[in-house]
Amino acid sequence: MPNLMTSLALSVIWVAGGLLVGALARWAGWAGGMLGAQGGRGRTAALIVGACGALAGGWGGTLLLGRFYGSPSAAWVAVVVVTMLPRLPWPLRRAGA
Repeated sequence: MPNLMTSLALSVIWVAGGLLVGALARWAGWAGGMLGAQGGRGRTAALIVGACGALAGGWGGTLLLGRFYGSPSAAWVAVVVVTMLPRLPWPLRRAGA
């Protein structure tokens, strides 16, 4: 049971860190073109993308590198995803939106 609680606690910490990264990107003005959304949806998308990126990075880092490197990889992946995703030209962006 301690492993389950540790995993849950780490997941909550990673999501909170991802929300913080998304909020910083939103505050810096990088979230305007997130996923082709404009206005409030783009800013909310930055929070969601930051949280999902941190969670994926944390679990990926834990599985690939070990439990001691899960949190640094969560922070790294969240920052890279939130800063690079709005700048990528790909089909999720709509031409007229």
